[in-house]
Amino acid sequence: MSRPVVAASAALLALALGGCQSVRPATIAGECAVIRPVPYAVRADTRVGQRWVDSTIEAGVAVCGHPRPPAVPS
Repeated sequence: MSRPVVAASAALLALALGGCQSVRPATIAGECAVIRPVPYAVRADTRVGQRWVDSTIEAGVAVCGHPRPPAVPS
């Protein structure tokens, strides 16, 4: 391969991998500042509702670095 092709390939690879340098995806960086972690575990009335609550909380934990909520207060 010629030198210009190698240089162009390296430049394209650098641009493609440039977004991998941040800890969080760029599309949700602002949302994490807006969404607050829940103060305690939330219980839904239905299985479907609980699945939604669990997935939403886990998304906050995985993507935004929120702590997992403690048990429901008695």
